[in-house]
Amino acid sequence: MATFEIKNGVGIIPEGTITIPKHAFSNLEELTSLVIPKSVVNICENAFGNYDDVIGAEQLSSIRVEEGNTKYDSRDNCNAIVETKSNKLILGCKNTIIPKSVKIIGRYAFEKCINLTSIVIPDSVVVIEYGAFLGCTSLTCITIPESVTKIDGAAFKNCKSLTNITIPKSVMEIDTFEGCTNLDNIRVEEGNIKYDSRNNCNAIIETETNSLIVGCKNTIIPNSVTKIGGGAFYGCTGLTNITIPESVKEIGDSAFYGCTGLTSIKIPESVKRICDCAFNECSLLTSIVIPKYVIEIGSETFGDCTALASIDVAEGNTKYDSRNNCNAVIETETNSLIAGCKNTIIPNSVTKIGYGAFSRCTDLTSIKIPESVKEISDYAFYGCTGLTSIQIPESVTKICDSIFDDCDSLREILVPAGKSDFFKKRLPEELHAFIMEETEAK
Repeated sequence: MATFEIKNGVGIIPEGTITIPKHAFSNLEELTSLVIPKSVVNICENAFGNYDDVIGAEQLSSIRVEEGNTKYDSRDNCNAIVETKSNKLILGCKNTIIPKSVKIIGRYAFEKCINLTSIVIPDSVVVIEYGAFLGCTSLTCITIPESVTKIDGAAFKNCKSLTNITIPKSVMEIDTFEGCTNLDNIRVEEGNIKYDSRNNCNAIIETETNSLIVGCKNTIIPNSVTKIGGGAFYGCTGLTNITIPESVKEIGDSAFYGCTGLTSIKIPESVKRICDCAFNECSLLTSIVIPKYVIEIGSETFGDCTALASIDVAEGNTKYDSRNNCNAVIETETNSLIAGCKNTIIPNSVTKIGYGAFSRCTDLTSIKIPESVKEISDYAFYGCTGLTSIQIPESVTKICDSIFDDCDSLREILVPAGKSDFFKKRLPEELHAFIMEETEAK
């Protein structure tokens, strides 16, 4: 079996090697130069990414494929690996000059190339594949040529220095710009039949569906938009406030996930669906009102909203309620509490604590579960790092997995007299020392 190592910054690939496997090299941060032997005919995806997929070959500055290789080349001294037959660039570095014959920028080709500041994409390129420039945190500008028809998901994810992006009229398929935290100007060229940036909105809208699929900190949502798409503002930390117009009916999965600067949001009465993790990790949100026409709220919608102190469902909602001013969202028909906050008082009529209901509610310190509750669902109190005590009644007969995972401060689980063995069978062994019967507490 071939041994791959790095000596003085040079990646050593033994002569005769046919395949370079995934994670071929360790200590990738030391890799500065790479020569691919002519014997290599198979380079596995992520061959130059490490095991935890966090550190790529960040310092790589020189790449060359030996003459005579029938599968790969480094045409025009491009400082890259190009798949000869498909004209796909599969690995680049900070000094890469993309040849004018390249048609595809491959998956993860420049992943975590943190020293790449700018690059010219030639008119020959048709497709930019998934994660092509993922984590290129120093990339300040990029021009996408008219030849490009497809930009795959995460192609520019976490390009934190990007400030402007223009989508050519040729692009017929595009995903998001997740984690591009400094993006303040987004524009789709006139003549694009699939997407638009109507009203100079600083966003990308799918024309036929009126769905806003990519936004930024300067986006003004047009009145014609009916859906805020999945991940549209994902990781947009510079977004502090935004008006959602009355035309919007749905807020998609993770639409505002990680908008840590967002201090307030008003959900209009037109909205019917708020999908999974829509406002997850909006850590400055303090209050939320669910309008009366909302008929669907996904799981962990308000997970890790650490400042959230007030949750209220508007009167007249037939699907959800906030009975007894409980500061929570309850599914009316099933009596399931699906979203809580640090000030929640669980009503006596609730029969179930739903999936991730208090997930990562780090300011929750203690809570009493009433006698009406029969089930505590998966991850109900996951990541409640401030939770020190909880009282669980005899009525609870079903405790699902991982309900107290990462509750590092939990030191008291108060249960009815004679029920400690019952709960020890249902909770992880590391929590057994904190299970205390009510008589013991007194």
